[in-house]
Formats: sequence, C-alpha cells, structure tokens
Amino acid sequence: MGVEFIYFDFHGLGVMPRMVMAAGGIEFTDNRFSMAQWGELKKTMPLGQVPLLKTDGLDINQSNAIINWAVRNGDLPKLSCEEASKSDMVVETCREVFNGVRLPAFGAMMAIAEDKKEERAAAFRDTAKAKLTEQLPKIETILKHVGAGKESINAEKLCLGDLYLLNIGLLAYDLGLCDSVPAAAMSINKATPDKNDRVAAFFIKEKDTKYFPF
Repeated sequence: MGVEFIYFDFHGLGVMPRMVMAAGGIEFTDNRFSMAQWGELKKTMPLGQVPLLKTDGLDINQSNAIINWAVRNGDLPKLSCEEASKSDMVVETCREVFNGVRLPAFGAMMAIAEDKKEERAAAFRDTAKAKLTEQLPKIETILKHVGAGKESINAEKLCLGDLYLLNIGLLAYDLGLCDSVPAAAMSINKATPDKNDRVAAFFIKEKDTKYFPF
C-alpha cells in the first residue's frame, strides 16, 4: 500500500507534514483535492477531517501526530538531548505563532455571511497580517534563547525546528510580510534549502502552491 497523504491543494495544515516527509526522505503519494471536492470526500474520512496519513498499519489524523510519525520514520539527523530540546522550543513557538494567526483569521472570516466571499477573504487576510506582525517577535526571542546559529538551530544538523521556521517564512511570504521576519530566522530560511537538496526540491515543487485558499 505504501504511504498516502491526503489534504487540500494548498499549504495550510498540510505543509509541515509534506515538508518533513520530503526532508526525511519518505516516499509518499500526495493526494490533493480542492475545497469544492471536500464536501463529498469528508464523508470518507475516519474522523471527518484532514490532514490524514494512510500507512500500512494505521490511518493517522492530526497534523502534529503525522509530523511526529514522519520524524520517527524519516532520516533527519539524530540529535542530542540538548539539541532536541532547542529544536522543540522553536517548534512549539512556531506552532504558537501559527495558531495565533490562523485561529483569529478564521474567526474574523466566519463572522461574515457566507455569501459575501470577497469580504470574508479580505477579513481573513487582514486579520492574518495583523496577527502575524504581532506574533513574529516571539520567533526572534526564542532563537536568541536557544543560541541558534546563522544556518541552523543546531550546527550542521537539520532539525524539525528549522523546518518550522521555513513554514513561518512561507506564511510571511504569502501575506506579504517577509520584511517583518526576524533576521535570524531569515538567515536560517535562506541557508536550509541551500544545504539540503531534499528541502530545495520541495520548495521547487511547491513554488506555485498557495498558503491559504483565500
């Protein structure tokens, strides 16, 4: 059967599972679908939600559970306890930033009638931009705290935290806020694809993928 990843045809909650599997050398079928197809497809999902990872032994829901599976089954560099803790701190901070953007943005959009699509999209993006601007200083603070290098959190070792920083960079790019990303994060974001062929290939493949559908 192999491994099959099922998610929308935009980044959203799917970009990190896709990126971690790609960086870890895990071969998988990337099954993408549009928002218009979701209504029917939802009926076939075990928990009625995506992302979903189908493996030979288990169907895995929840994006973080899928990411953890990918880390365990891929070949990212092994980390010491200290290195792993530094990565974990960056990961949790990036998740906090991401949720601090998407949840208020969806809330602002949902407060507007469904038939007002342009207004809903504008409310989503305006709120997302404002919230990301508020949240980004947290990235600078945590990178200083862990003593991150210019090219990676842990010298010469690609880790999950580095990939999460790339995700924040993708989000900032989509919202037109690249200039607001802390310099330390931008330095790592520029170096990571240059030093890792799999990550570079992932970015080439995904260059036209939207972050959100709005």
